[in-house]
Amino acid sequence: MQNHFNQVDIKTILDKITNHELYSIIGFGSRVQYQDPEEVKQLAENIYNDAGGFVGKNPVFIYNGDPSDDGSIGIAYAKLSELMKSYGGFLIMTQIEEAKEWGVDKNMYVQEPVLYVPTSNNAPKQCKYGGVDFNGDPNANTKSIVEINSLRIKNNQNPIRKIYIIGDKLNDDDTLPSISVIAYFERNIFTEIGIELYHIFAEAKNKDILEKVQDEIEVIESMITSSK
Repeated sequence: MQNHFNQVDIKTILDKITNHELYSIIGFGSRVQYQDPEEVKQLAENIYNDAGGFVGKNPVFIYNGDPSDDGSIGIAYAKLSELMKSYGGFLIMTQIEEAKEWGVDKNMYVQEPVLYVPTSNNAPKQCKYGGVDFNGDPNANTKSIVEINSLRIKNNQNPIRKIYIIGDKLNDDDTLPSISVIAYFERNIFTEIGIELYHIFAEAKNKDILEKVQDEIEVIESMITSSK
């Protein structure tokens, strides 16, 4: 933890979120994408309502830097940002140091400072920005979420209240949505540390890639198992 965050920046952010409940949304990145951006925007509005945004709760969402215009979960964060400007709350952002030059998407209502963090050289290529390393430990932005949760608990504050997961069905009888590589491993990690998860179904644009992603997940899991 000592080496993950800039210590001045994380202290500033922890102070800013002291009196707020924390949330996050995970799902698809730019490979799979969502079929209908309007559907995702409506889901984001429902999520904001669930988090008490319309009744003055001023929720804070941890945002991992996805752009607003690439069909990813960034669509949801852009909609949240629009609502937050009118009704309250804000985003806090974690991003890997290598992506610092990208800056912050102009559509995102992010409180400074951005938490720029390292990524492991010992991680699957799909997990450069988050997910797990080959030891099965949280990496990059995923590690940020885990560490923020731990620091909140250490400071006698509420842990992350809920994480919303937006994915799609690959089979009619699926009870959990299929999601990206990073989100899949995040779901496992957040389950292990006891964060409440809320699953939502939304149609994927590139369902063939989503199916391929499930195979990639199996390969990564086998690599993690064999390295232990």
